[in-house]
Amino acid sequence: MKKLSLSNSRIEYLTILLLVVFRICIQIILYKNGFLSITADEFGRVIQAAEWSQDPYASWSGMWLPFYMYLFGTVLKVYWNLLWVPRGIVIVCGLLSICIMYLLTKQLFNDSRVALVSAALFSLNPAFIWLSSTPLTEIPYYLLILAFLWLFVTYLGNQKRVYLFFSAFALVLVNGFRFEAWLITGIFSAFLMGSQMMQLLSKKSLRTNEIILGVTAIIPWIFPCAWIIGNYLETGNPFFMLSAIKTYKLTFYGQGISYLNYWNTFLKLDPYLTISGIIALFFCVWQNKKSSFVLFYGVVVLLPLIGFIFLHGGQVEPQGNYLRYLAPFTFTFYPAFGFFINRISTFFSKTKLLSTILLSLMLGVITWTQIQTTLNFVNDPASDGVAVGLKIKELREQNPELARQPVLIELSYWQYLAIQIGANDVKDIIYDREPDMATRKSQSLLLSDLDAFKACIREYEISYIVVKQPELQNIVESKLHLQPLKIVNNYAFYSVAPDMWKDTIETHAICPLLAHNW
Repeated sequence: MKKLSLSNSRIEYLTILLLVVFRICIQIILYKNGFLSITADEFGRVIQAAEWSQDPYASWSGMWLPFYMYLFGTVLKVYWNLLWVPRGIVIVCGLLSICIMYLLTKQLFNDSRVALVSAALFSLNPAFIWLSSTPLTEIPYYLLILAFLWLFVTYLGNQKRVYLFFSAFALVLVNGFRFEAWLITGIFSAFLMGSQMMQLLSKKSLRTNEIILGVTAIIPWIFPCAWIIGNYLETGNPFFMLSAIKTYKLTFYGQGISYLNYWNTFLKLDPYLTISGIIALFFCVWQNKKSSFVLFYGVVVLLPLIGFIFLHGGQVEPQGNYLRYLAPFTFTFYPAFGFFINRISTFFSKTKLLSTILLSLMLGVITWTQIQTTLNFVNDPASDGVAVGLKIKELREQNPELARQPVLIELSYWQYLAIQIGANDVKDIIYDREPDMATRKSQSLLLSDLDAFKACIREYEISYIVVKQPELQNIVESKLHLQPLKIVNNYAFYSVAPDMWKDTIETHAICPLLAHNW
């Protein structure tokens, strides 16, 4: 019996390994097909992390929580590659998430087959593959959420405090990645406080276990409280991050409301789960109604989703945002979905062999559908800047004497960030205007003050001018008498000779541009 158990474990681990390898193959195919990004946010986050890595500081306020910056920035200190190091981190987090999904599902239902099915379904979700291929916060966030669920469910099953402490630590970390984690932390704390109160009522006195539960319920709130206080001290508004995000969305996305977009996004991510997900969740909770940890899992799946819909209020947003925000809620359904379709396969089959065949057929259909959707991606327009940046990097490598001479680029939202990522540079890229995050209406110096633009060429000893708008290209060619060296994604590259401005730039002109101003 022991040998049989050991053999089964090896088969399970081998299956998980094959699943991970299969996922890596899909990811390689995705990159080869040209996938880069689903939103522009990734470029801004990587640039911020890169600047932090060069001058680390503790962040206690703002629109974005800082732990992604610490994670990416710390690794960038070890190896500097703005395009692939952050992606490598997220790829690893994605692969680990598949393994923990298996562990969580097995802990929930004590069924290896259900665990393997859930991990397989999860690994094939198009949004999971996309998000695991681009350096946003969702996959590190979800890895920690999965780790928390697995550890806490394990604690509920065996009552070993080490799992409780590590589950709380996972929440401490994840609360610094995304605000959605605060909703899950609230459920965790309420659950522990409720358990503490029940024990107090039954024992009539405060004992060690009740104290531990109370302290553990509070610990994950240390950073959220510090962040709220920091925002209050910095802006006078403890919830500045919420009001700032809302203002930004109303300004650039409008006031449109569409809850139907949520449904359409879920259908795109996984039509099978979308149609049967709620049924699957209630079915698995009902089938395991005596299990406190399956009930806890069900609450964690459902309440944060309801909270998200309430807080966002159907705000119309770009498709990439819907994918990012809604995907993690989809992922959490997979243990229940795996349990559900496994039961379907056994219900309609009289033997284990027939059940396995039916389950394999269902998985085959789902796999084919999901891979087709995965490869039918749409890159965010900002990603066009990556190729431009890679060309800057190539030109510098071909001319080592120009490697540290700045390049002046047109500030085109948000492609200018992607250009810096491709160029692997946050120091020696100069913008042709001051950034205007509020209205995005600042004008290029080529249009507003040509003499000041020339002064910037001289002051920074610019090696290349890179602009996209035809109007700006015409000025460079007619007023500065330069001809394009290369054209990449409509960006024209103009080489600037080191001594060509000595006799032509007027000394009274002043350059208003700054080198580090993303």
